[in-house]
Amino acid sequence: MVANPTRVNPTIDKRKSMIRNYIGKMLLSTCAALCAGAWASNDSSGEVGRQAECQKNYRILFGGEALTGKGNDPEMMAILQKVIFGDVFSTGVLSIKERELITCVTLATLQTLPQLKAHAQAALNVGISPVELREEMYLTAPFIGFPRMLNAVATVNEVFQDRGIALPLESQGTVTDQTRTEQGRNFIQEALRRP
Repeated sequence: MVANPTRVNPTIDKRKSMIRNYIGKMLLSTCAALCAGAWASNDSSGEVGRQAECQKNYRILFGGEALTGKGNDPEMMAILQKVIFGDVFSTGVLSIKERELITCVTLATLQTLPQLKAHAQAALNVGISPVELREEMYLTAPFIGFPRMLNAVATVNEVFQDRGIALPLESQGTVTDQTRTEQGRNFIQEALRRP
């Protein structure tokens, strides 16, 4: 697909702005929680709502229970889960699907593949299609390089296979090698004619 980098699309601009705001709020929320030690006490007035929100979001995403007190480091998991699923995933106007897409792209970029695998499953749980998830991984290639993008795609493909989703997924390409030059030329000519 050929994109027009000069075209102004209000929907895309709005979404980019929402994503920037979400990331900023996520960082601010995380810093505030860390600085304030919000998880240090379970008796604060907002803690009950935060825990409930954390448990609700975690259940939607992963189908399991948060804050179980189990595992090798239950204290750190409680901190992590409350900040991410109680604070960050409850802030702003992004949908849970948009948050999961951003999370998956971020994890692919950071090459935190075990977490990407978990969040790819969560993305499917909240209604992101396999094609949407794959396309998000493809979009990382110019920024993180093809080897890292391939690692991310392989991780997402493992999730697809675990879910019984047939691979390869249907191609979404709209341009072939034979039509690429002509379609690109037509696109540029059309763009130049616009006011």
